[in-house]
Amino acid sequence: MNIIFLDVDGVLLPLSGGSFNMSKSCLSNLKEILDETDAKIIFSSSWRTCKNDTALFFHELRQADIDVDLVHDTTPDLIHLSSEFWNDD
Repeated sequence: MNIIFLDVDGVLLPLSGGSFNMSKSCLSNLKEILDETDAKIIFSSSWRTCKNDTALFFHELRQADIDVDLVHDTTPDLIHLSSEFWNDD
């Protein structure tokens, strides 16, 4: 199985311009990659931790005619582990 670990900020949502609209050309490129490689998506963006952001992500995929069933999974939220690591006495 081919897998794409996908972030949103700086990948689908350009960091310049101050807009919160995902790039149509980036979404189109993603669709082309998915179509040509039969890849699945692992949603690794911080967007996965917020319901509204996740809903917007899936909405944008649908608008770009990307099958949302290609989102196979998300990466786990490990923030609690990092604080335990740095606060180890």
